[in-house]
Amino acid sequence: MAGGRPRLGRRPGRTRPPGVRRPLDPDHLGRPGQSEAGLHDYANREWDGLVRDLYAPRWAAYFAGLDTALATGTAPAAVDWFARDDAWAREHRRYPTAPAGDPYALAEEVREVLAAASTA
Repeated sequence: MAGGRPRLGRRPGRTRPPGVRRPLDPDHLGRPGQSEAGLHDYANREWDGLVRDLYAPRWAAYFAGLDTALATGTAPAAVDWFARDDAWAREHRRYPTAPAGDPYALAEEVREVLAAASTA
């Protein structure tokens, strides 16, 4: 869960002025300068919010651009992916700090969908 990690980065520290973030909190991974450091799209980003609010819209935009290009017979439009990610990082959304839902019920639902798909 990403919810508690940004809060850790906002704690005052002995080496940073109060309020200065640690350089690798989840909000910070998409910031300017991080891409050049090789941290853009860093591993283990399956935290709540990243997939739903960053990656899902990114992939939707990517495939929509491909669909448009195929339909019009043109090259896909250029997209500034870094600018999109940076805009998300600067939103400072609040995410849960505790899990929610029933993982067993969700796993059962996934199993049923996969079982139905395998018999189709």
